[in-house]
Amino acid sequence: MNDIIENKTFDEIQVGDQASLTRTLDQDGVEALAIITGNFNLIDLDPGPADTSMYGQGGGQTSWSATLFATLAGTRLPGLGSIAKHIDVRLHRPVAIGVPVTATATVKEKRAETGTVLLDCRAVNPVGEEVATGSVEVLAPREKMRHELLDLPKVQLRRDNRYLDLLRACEGLPALGCAVVHPCSADALRGAVEAAEHHLITPILIGPEDKIRAIAAQEHLDLTPYRLVPTEHSHHSAELAVAMVLSGEAQTLMKGSLHTDELLAEVVKKVGGL
Repeated sequence: MNDIIENKTFDEIQVGDQASLTRTLDQDGVEALAIITGNFNLIDLDPGPADTSMYGQGGGQTSWSATLFATLAGTRLPGLGSIAKHIDVRLHRPVAIGVPVTATATVKEKRAETGTVLLDCRAVNPVGEEVATGSVEVLAPREKMRHELLDLPKVQLRRDNRYLDLLRACEGLPALGCAVVHPCSADALRGAVEAAEHHLITPILIGPEDKIRAIAAQEHLDLTPYRLVPTEHSHHSAELAVAMVLSGEAQTLMKGSLHTDELLAEVVKKVGGL
């Protein structure tokens, strides 16, 4: 069972109340922040040793520490239902990748006329050095809220340079004859064509001809260089593709837009399968 979190209402909050959290920054976190903001300066563009200044690691490590104060206000003090009205942050030093940072918020003032509280905030590294200080003015909730602490979704970053590294590793290798099974969606057909353009495969497109050509026209894909074997339905496409690999006409399979089980049923058949 997940933990339960609850907020503090304006009436419950007292001057001097405190809340803390500890977070550790990783490289994916820096890059995710850069993606969200569109600010590539957050990433260390020159990781070499030449830049020996305090901020030579790029801006992401300093900017990230500022987000901890907003997180404190939104999840701990006051917590659920609060709205940050103003954040004032002073950044003192970068945060090293993999080093935990502890942020603490202390209630400095309550303003009954506006329903806001002023938080004094401080973030320190494990040796007690300040990485950021500041204040957050928060509109505190009036109603008590309790909620199960939910797991945040995971973010997976795709770095195009790794994709290019794989393509470079395949340079000079012969293209494989590939039975492309039922490429009846834009993604499936484009994937096969792009793989062919990178000389990874020589595709044999297996599926309903009219549908495949209509998708190609819509996506502006030229199918002239490629063989197209017409079929009536996805099961027929899977059957023909496996038969082509068995006969040596193709060396490998590429799944298109049919269901995985439908293709695997032909692949694992005791008679006529792979």
